[in-house]
Amino acid sequence: MAVVEKTSVMDRYHKYIFPAVAPMYGDNPLIVDHAKDQYVWDVEGNRYLDLFGGVLTVSVGHCNDEITEPRSSSSAACSIRARCTSIR
Repeated sequence: MAVVEKTSVMDRYHKYIFPAVAPMYGDNPLIVDHAKDQYVWDVEGNRYLDLFGGVLTVSVGHCNDEITEPRSSSSAACSIRARCTSIR
């Protein structure tokens, strides 16, 4: 996994984020590196309890193995599928 420095991300943040939207994230937004279950980790390795998650995150957590494993194996079985079909 590549190491990302916060200053690099913040430079791109100020360059590319639309100025009207940027204040919504504050002056020092959390830059998430990865997440698992109820936790998120920032690019500096700090772990946080995710109290801001969406409805699915609150229900099952980030990268829940019971959810991601069947989804991954289903994707491996068929990479292109219409919305009206199902895989086993």
